[in-house]
Amino acid sequence: MVRVEPEIAFELAHDLPARDEPYSHAEIDAAITGARLALEVLGCRYAAPEHASLPELLADHMFNAGLVLGPRIASPDAAPANMAITLSVDGAEVEQHAGIHPNGHAKAGLYWLANFLREQGLGLTAGQHVITGSYAGYLDVPANRDVELAYGDLGILKVRFSFR
Repeated sequence: MVRVEPEIAFELAHDLPARDEPYSHAEIDAAITGARLALEVLGCRYAAPEHASLPELLADHMFNAGLVLGPRIASPDAAPANMAITLSVDGAEVEQHAGIHPNGHAKAGLYWLANFLREQGLGLTAGQHVITGSYAGYLDVPANRDVELAYGDLGILKVRFSFR
């Protein structure tokens, strides 16, 4: 099994460098060139992650093991606060979730990140993709099978995971 989180990835068209004044939502929106359906792939390097401390989990990238970028959506503004997430395996629907973005707004995490990094003297760069939270928590999907995730009316991400 592979553990994934269905998310939206926002792609930046230009840099949002460190600076003194906070970025407005409009400035951050202007830096976005597009958005894609995405899956955050989860994994942990600890044998018993439930016993790991928060600093250890942070060092492990909070379970992030990878990112699958799927098809572009019509507009970054099309990413809704809620949408159905439907999981199908080998063409058969196996799960449906009433997907709700954890921040209530798909771009909220990007707005926060741009200003958090700015405060640290860091920034975001053109070409980066930023994911902002799962619409359905985590889902366990099988390896070596055709997996499709439908993101409401936004589109379908198709993937097949295999282990070497």
